[in-house]
Amino acid sequence: MAEPSTATSSIVGKLLEENSWEKAKYYRNGGQGRENVLTAEVLVGLDFLPRNHFLGAVIRAAHGADAARQRLANEVEDLQMQFLPGDFIIGSDNRKTRLVVQPDAVLRRRARTR
Repeated sequence: MAEPSTATSSIVGKLLEENSWEKAKYYRNGGQGRENVLTAEVLVGLDFLPRNHFLGAVIRAAHGADAARQRLANEVEDLQMQFLPGDFIIGSDNRKTRLVVQPDAVLRRRARTR
């Protein structure tokens, strides 16, 4: 996957790019049906607040996949957030068994420097 350009690598940059694509006039009246505005506001706040206390608490309060959630919450300080990353393919390259999803955000562990 290609790395995003500097202009679109931030949450605000990605949101502006999407607004331009979808026409910003559709965000009037609360942007109903265009929930990326709300997603961006929440993710920006969680990205800037002390992660262990805020984003970690959100992850710990979720349900299901207990071991995976605990590991993610424990590593929350080392996560890099990518907003509106584009399409992800889950499964094989076979058209019948693959699933294409468009997540609002992806959390990845930052590469550790030695």
